[in-house]
Amino acid sequence: MGRRHSVAAAGRGGLTVGWNLALYTVYRHWGLDPRGYFALGLTLHAICSALVFALVLVVTRRLGCAWAGGLLFAMLPSHHEAVTWCSAALHPLAAVPLVTAVIAWVLYRRGTRAALAVALVAATMALLTKDSAVSLWPLLALLDWGAFPGRDRRPLLWLGLPYAAMIAWRIVCPPSQEVIAVGSAAYRPGLHILSNLALAPPQTLIPDLRFENYQAMLSRVLPGPAVHAALGASVAAILCVSVLALIGLVKGSRMVKVGIAWLYLGFLPMLPFSYEYARAPRYGYIASIGLAFLVAPLIDWAARRRWRRSALIAAAVVFALISVGFLRMVCANRLRDSVVRREVIAAVRAAVPSPAPNTQFVLSGLPPYLDDLWRAIPVYYYPTPVQAAAAEMPPAAGYQLRFDPAHPGRLLECLRMGP
Repeated sequence: MGRRHSVAAAGRGGLTVGWNLALYTVYRHWGLDPRGYFALGLTLHAICSALVFALVLVVTRRLGCAWAGGLLFAMLPSHHEAVTWCSAALHPLAAVPLVTAVIAWVLYRRGTRAALAVALVAATMALLTKDSAVSLWPLLALLDWGAFPGRDRRPLLWLGLPYAAMIAWRIVCPPSQEVIAVGSAAYRPGLHILSNLALAPPQTLIPDLRFENYQAMLSRVLPGPAVHAALGASVAAILCVSVLALIGLVKGSRMVKVGIAWLYLGFLPMLPFSYEYARAPRYGYIASIGLAFLVAPLIDWAARRRWRRSALIAAAVVFALISVGFLRMVCANRLRDSVVRREVIAAVRAAVPSPAPNTQFVLSGLPPYLDDLWRAIPVYYYPTPVQAAAAEMPPAAGYQLRFDPAHPGRLLECLRMGP
């Protein structure tokens, strides 16, 4: 295995050394068994939730605020993609050292000088795990402004060292293929950044139900008119959250401003992408930590008014029920998708059990949410090198496999093309 394709090099999609090493370790122990990857995602999310609890605690010094922030982060429905999808588990993996770095920085500001070294090491690990962690420095500067007003900001210059380490790593181990190169059509700086800013960050709380997976999920439990009403209501609610966030940035307390700004700063690396790409739930994982700071003042306010505690508890119970219900629906929908994916892969392998090296497979008739199966086909034929694509055009040489659009797991025909 060459240097450019080793676990130490930056890989496809901007993945860097931390994620490559974690994925390689799980693969060595679990192979293609999905239990290992689910365990990785759940473990990382549990650790990160505990760290969010600790972060709110060290910033606010209120145990009730910490429990509220940690539990909110742990149960937030928008985390379903980052936690349960193997390809998205790098976001929780990057969040663990990122939050650790922020906690260490707060402790350093409180007088623990050795914590600065911990912050530098953790920040380096975050930046070498996922490129979207570049928002770490502005997040640290933001929290430093909110929690320690009037302090000398020059120590923040130390946080430039992890960025220098990331740049050096990129030079020594250049990426084999960058996400911008892969999805160049989706990456186009322009005025759509403003609409992304208004629509994407609020989806840590309210999903845009117009997207296919959500519509398919709703159509199983609601009649047609109710589905259309829900789609419009979700967009209206997202815009309302954007307006409230703007009001909070102008009139809110210092910690409210920190929470809102964190929520939006966490999305900065994704905003130049098309809306369909930028709004993916996994990209809200690090950004949603800001919600913990928004909950903390609410808990503090309610705790000072005994008669409001019952209402707060009731609201927490309702949120928990909604979260669990939504996650159950998402999991059921994803499990159905998993069954279909396995059926498609099994049909391909049954139709072509022993392909020649460099055979090309073209899968047609599949719905858009199954287009990424072209990535899985070569894995299941390993070590025989094959290529796969999701398209309607037949290959010049290879196999065209046409599936039933109404029942994607059913193979209609397999045509041998070329010599």
